Amino acid sequence: EITIWVLAVCIHIPLFQYVSVHEEDPLLCDFPDITASVSVYLICHAFILFIIPAISLATIYGKIIAHQKSYQQPGRHLQRNWIEQQARKKRIIKVLISISATYIALSWPFFAATVRIAISGQSLMQLRQQSIFLFLLAFFSMAVTVSVVVLNPLIYLKFDQNIRKRALIILKRMELRVNRVVRISSRNADEDI
Repeated sequence: EITIWVLAVCIHIPLFQYVSVHEEDPLLCDFPDITASVSVYLICHAFILFIIPAISLATIYGKIIAHQKSYQQPGRHLQRNWIEQQARKKRIIKVLISISATYIALSWPFFAATVRIAISGQSLMQLRQQSIFLFLLAFFSMAVTVSVVVLNPLIYLKFDQNIRKRALIILKRMELRVNRVVRISSRNADEDI
């Protein structure tokens, strides 16, 4: 984990040199001068933070799916157990595909926009002047990509029944604790009067 943190920091350090604001719009952070080094950085950034993880995710989940499809539990099978196992396998496969497809679908527009900026040499300000639609697409894709960290738990809750059940158990325990604290606080307040 520490290696991942260090890599994440190192990958983003060049942003301090490349990103600034425009005089015309001081609220817009941008790459004002798209030089060759900025273009190389943006393409490497997309490669390291999107292409490698997306390929890794697809490969690893693909291997898990292939294993799930081909795996047969040793021993005698009852028809009911076999049907339950097949249904469980299908749910696992559906969860893995849904999670990886959601991650890729939420992330790719931002990285496509950064690669477009790198190749075209146009800053966000120039993009905004050329096409408000493309600018808004790039702008909101960044917000969605940054929010993937927040959306991940919601994605798992949506697609994984086991996580959903466990989350409900935890929430019920928390509710019981809150109610107990409120009752104790109310009792102490009544005793003070």
